[in-house]
Amino acid sequence: MSGTPLLVLIRPEAQSKQLLSKCEAVLGTPVSALISPVLKIVPTNTPVDLSRYKGMIVTSANGVDHGGDLRGKRLYCVGKHTEIAANRAGADVIWTEKTSRALQEWLMGENPPAPLVHLRGRHVVESLNIPSIETDSVIVYDQESQPVGADLRQAVCGDARAILPLYSPRSALLLGQGVEAVGPHLHVIAISNAVARVWREQTDQSCEICDAPEGAEMIKRITAALQA
Repeated sequence: MSGTPLLVLIRPEAQSKQLLSKCEAVLGTPVSALISPVLKIVPTNTPVDLSRYKGMIVTSANGVDHGGDLRGKRLYCVGKHTEIAANRAGADVIWTEKTSRALQEWLMGENPPAPLVHLRGRHVVESLNIPSIETDSVIVYDQESQPVGADLRQAVCGDARAILPLYSPRSALLLGQGVEAVGPHLHVIAISNAVARVWREQTDQSCEICDAPEGAEMIKRITAALQA
């Protein structure tokens, strides 16, 4: 089917705009896009006494942004984007891994000073607990669902070509629950197997899956799909 595909972005607005800018920078041309977030990041304003912890675990930049004053704090991160946010916040980044499981295994091997605290979102599947290491969990942000609007529903369910990147199980769940069917020319790219599994469960549709759950890998696959 000919024609330029529509890039459908359902991440929170700021993240969607950043993603669009990165794609346009790679391609060197404007990209036709629909920004229609299915969730909104809001702080829980939960008071956290960080003074009692020897280190903090952050698995997303949102955990950094809403985790309080992290200046000089020892941080263990998941993902390069999280590491960049932590450095920007003045934290002392001790180690970064690509996935939560990889970070958990590294921490188990290193046995760092404890206790630790995982600064996480309400809808993170589970707290990153490390056996034999005292680890608390504090919910510092929420991912509030947003209604699936008519434009988004048309882009996902219609006949026109569209590319849909999925970055989290929750966004895949919310969108899957908000549409009746998936259009024949929708190209879905999931950042991980966990995200792809939720999408399949909700829509009974397969999708492209990144080899590594990294932002750079997603950009590479999105821009390739836009040029196909």
